[in-house]
Amino acid sequence: MSYNTNVDQEANIEKGELNIPTLFQPKKYSMMSITTPQPDYMNWSTASLFVCFVWGIFAYNASNKVRKFNRMKAYDQAAKYSESALKYNKSAVACCIIMFFILGVPLAIALAVQGSITKFPNARMFFG
Repeated sequence: MSYNTNVDQEANIEKGELNIPTLFQPKKYSMMSITTPQPDYMNWSTASLFVCFVWGIFAYNASNKVRKFNRMKAYDQAAKYSESALKYNKSAVACCIIMFFILGVPLAIALAVQGSITKFPNARMFFG
């Protein structure tokens, strides 16, 4: 540090214009702890097993973890898995709707065009 710098700082102190470097600590966001049991969506997860098996397995597993953490009164972790179970259940329903449009609608159109379902004795004759 040079002499001129010290003189400049002293002059700024007398004027009340001292620039002191300030260090800031990062803000700590504390989450409020959850005090109520979270919904486990177990019934919906069980139904998802029959609707779309792959997403149903994930939903059922997440629902089981929600129940486990609710029993342990670890509601923060239960909330995390509750959101996951809801997400997987919604994905299972979306998968069911998409599969309906991919498979069900063409089948219904084919039946409407060709007459009745008993017209053809087997699938090979139906699909031609």
